[in-house]
Amino acid sequence: MVSDSDRARHSTFEQLVDFVDGRVEPTTRTTIGAHVAQCTTCKDTVSWLERAVTLMRAPSLEDAPDYAIASASRLLRLRTSAEPIRTGPLRRIVAALQFDSAQRRMATGMRSASPSDTRQVMFNAGEYDLDLRVKPGAAGYTVTGQLLGPGDDGWIELKGQQGAVRTDLNELGEFELVPIPGGDYDLVLHCAEIDIEVRNLRIEG
Repeated sequence: MVSDSDRARHSTFEQLVDFVDGRVEPTTRTTIGAHVAQCTTCKDTVSWLERAVTLMRAPSLEDAPDYAIASASRLLRLRTSAEPIRTGPLRRIVAALQFDSAQRRMATGMRSASPSDTRQVMFNAGEYDLDLRVKPGAAGYTVTGQLLGPGDDGWIELKGQQGAVRTDLNELGEFELVPIPGGDYDLVLHCAEIDIEVRNLRIEG
């Protein structure tokens, strides 16, 4: 029978996920491993997690039941926090502007765009490309986009004097922020091992 004191020392489900997936420090891994070796409850959980991870990483996921694929996918991608799992040293890259449809209109002699026009802005940050769309509306400007590059986990935030908004990237690296007022903003994409910054992004008001 497991005592209350033993139960209190159980590793959390999130800790066991990281333990199975190799995302814990050596000292922590030793501590969790020692507990798992003596705790039937945690050992059973680890065994289940190992089977789920193996299933997720198998080359032929289409042969597995849909519910099992969904469970394994959530195991590796979703967390209780919106922030991505940091698996290595954090890199920070300032994205470089590659294309802005508003500047192109000005260069071709068009003084302004229709109020309903969607502005497209593209940035590059090393191995990543960021495609932004800014659409005006009655409630403000809606910013949508997609991050193209290795990995798809992460979240995005837009910060300015007018306030801050944030949302998660979906499995395709796509996102949509709630409408915001016009102004100057900094946009930051937080991924597992990299932060991508877009500084002084002007949302025309």
